[in-house]
Amino acid sequence: MSHSTAAPQARRSRSKLNTRLNTKSTTRSKSSTKTPTKTNARTNTRSNANTVPAAKLRSRVHLRERGALDQILEEQIRRQFFGASVAVVRYRVSIDEVFDHLIGAGLAITPRPQRVLLHLPDVIQVVACARGDATAWTDALNAHAWCLDRACSEQLGTTPGLTFARRFWRDLRRATAGGLSRGTGVAKLQHYSGVRPLRLWLADRMLGAAANRAAMRAGDVAASLDRECGSRTLPLPVGHVGGTAT
Repeated sequence: MSHSTAAPQARRSRSKLNTRLNTKSTTRSKSSTKTPTKTNARTNTRSNANTVPAAKLRSRVHLRERGALDQILEEQIRRQFFGASVAVVRYRVSIDEVFDHLIGAGLAITPRPQRVLLHLPDVIQVVACARGDATAWTDALNAHAWCLDRACSEQLGTTPGLTFARRFWRDLRRATAGGLSRGTGVAKLQHYSGVRPLRLWLADRMLGAAANRAAMRAGDVAASLDRECGSRTLPLPVGHVGGTAT
């Protein structure tokens, strides 16, 4: 064989050998990435099994944080909320804000919490007031102030009653906004759970405060009479005499 024919044959042999080597390496790489090993499969299965209960646990914790409202009642509130489109649009209140308010007001532990479905527009307005919405406060005053003014005037008199009613609304707004410290006894709208009409809830708190004020004034008058008249007409209590009870 001449040198001219031997060189091409050698090149062809080397080319075939390189082709075979490349084919084997490609096949091995495909087989290594085709399917995961049994160990990896078991690990993935275990991780998935652990992930599902964790997600369920987080969901349950979230529901407990939402106040543990009855699921049926929560769905009814949701439907009623989206039906009260006028108040929702006017005050731009979200369903989450309503749930947060009802949970904070203790609706879950209130007797017959289903009554909230009758007064959900009041709840929506209260949520907006608690958020500081000026329109909601104006609407509440226009809707309820006249009735409370009359009730307070009948109990305290016209001028003192009107003065006390105006002070009640001022303190109510300040307490709702967090401007008054705890222990002052002033009502705030965060305590309204929606199981009664807002007007009755406000009237109870205003008239209760007015009764306390009247009792304090009566006590002051009695003490003044005791000091002026002595024990001949109005005997002093034992604690004021300085002796001990027998």
